[in-house]
Amino acid sequence: MQAKEIGSGNSSRVPPIEIGDKDEYRYISTVETSKALELYGYGPKKRFVDALYISPDNSKAVGVLRVTEEHCVDHFVGNPVFRGVDELEAIAQTLLLLKHFSGEIGEGYTPRLEKSTVFPKWPVIPPVDVNIVVAKLGDGSFGGYGRILCGETVVVEGIVAGSLLSKELGGRIISRRKRNQDNSPSLFSVKE
Repeated sequence: MQAKEIGSGNSSRVPPIEIGDKDEYRYISTVETSKALELYGYGPKKRFVDALYISPDNSKAVGVLRVTEEHCVDHFVGNPVFRGVDELEAIAQTLLLLKHFSGEIGEGYTPRLEKSTVFPKWPVIPPVDVNIVVAKLGDGSFGGYGRILCGETVVVEGIVAGSLLSKELGGRIISRRKRNQDNSPSLFSVKE
């Protein structure tokens, strides 16, 4: 099978991803994928990868997500559309799973998303299965880029960057932020 390049058109904002022979990819089941996402704190309603395929060299992965109306509740009532922020989250989760199943995240560490960008092209309307194609950055950082495909159509592109923190440090950051938030009155409030 010939290598297929995803996202090589002129309107692409991220580099193309050559996926190669899909038959050589390692399959990670829904059960394994769900357990890994739970390990990083994702509850059932916030998991946006149902299964995963990893390239032989562990540089790329393809997540599979069955987008249902439940994923799109209250986002354009009557004409549900998958949220752009959830599309970006699907790209980030696919990258996280690639790093996890490639053995790049040590026990006791958790990822921290530091910046991300999403470039929507077409709406994703349920029900549909999408493929989330991601590639790691070659510099060893916790970053990457990806695309979500409906068939062969690129519907969104995204770039994510982050770092790994010990879970203990991550917990301290969240606790400190909560204290700061509790002591920061809102400039505007909801009137009763």
